[in-house]
Order: sequence, then structure tokens, then C-alpha cells
Amino acid sequence: PDGAIWAGSLTALYRMEAGKVTRSAMPRGTTLTYRRGLAVDRSGTVWIATSTGLYRLASHGGALERMPIAGEPEAGVDGVAVAEHAVVIGVRQFVQ
Repeated sequence: PDGAIWAGSLTALYRMEAGKVTRSAMPRGTTLTYRRGLAVDRSGTVWIATSTGLYRLASHGGALERMPIAGEPEAGVDGVAVAEHAVVIGVRQFVQ
């Protein structure tokens, strides 16, 4: 929402804005390999789709948090998008 560009690597997320790059390191033990998508909602929260689940990074330096997916707590997430009042994800397996 603020014009920043986000990118991910195996060990960090990067926020680029006005020529400045800010790195957010992943906490020890966090597995974010095979990132499949990033989306930012109106509040600035970054949503991260990975092969090991859905994560969110709260705006303004918050902690990275793994989000449970109903029915499939270990499901990989193939994509993520932000709608008006929802975060929409795509998964390969059926989630109840």
C-alpha cells in the first residue's frame, strides 16, 4: 500500500523503497524454501506462500508467524493474493 517492493530469498525478505533496502531475517528454524508468492494487504502485512505453508510478517517490524490452514496444518501453499477483506490462497490438496 505504500509503494514498497518486496522480494524473498532463502534466508530473508527484502523491502525496497525510495532507493533503500531493508532486510528482515528469518527466525532460526524457519523453513521458507520454495517461496511461491508474496502479497501485501492494506495494513502492510506481508503474506508469504511457501511449500511448507502460509506465513505472515506483520507490518512495521513484526514477527514472522506461520498461519494454520484448517484441515491441513502442513499443507504447502501454491499462491497468495489479497482481496478487499480476505487473503486468498491456492493449495494442491483439498482443504476442508
